[in-house]
Amino acid sequence: MIASKNKWQGFSLFEVLIALSIVTIALLGLGRWFTLAYQGASETQYQAMAWQQLANMAEDTLQGDAMGQTQWNQANKRLLPQGQGRYWETPEESGVSITWLSTINKSDSLNEMALSLPGNK
Repeated sequence: MIASKNKWQGFSLFEVLIALSIVTIALLGLGRWFTLAYQGASETQYQAMAWQQLANMAEDTLQGDAMGQTQWNQANKRLLPQGQGRYWETPEESGVSITWLSTINKSDSLNEMALSLPGNK
């Protein structure tokens, strides 16, 4: 008697489960990468806004028509997470600085930027 071969071909259940596991792990890794990329882009945007706020206050201060620290800080709070700015003046120098809460890794660290102004007021 001649044995007939089974003509059914395909993947076994075990092979399908292994392939699905690999695809799932790859998609989870890709999702995490997109999340980190988005957080980095947000932080970069906040840094750009902070530099713009510093430049605006520095320019207004040097021209003598500053919008006032209160209005400036209202804009800082609106544009940056817990944004707070200050102007300082000593006999040696003057400047502006701005701080805001970091959004990366859900940490409570503060970022700070400062800009020294030439000359004295």
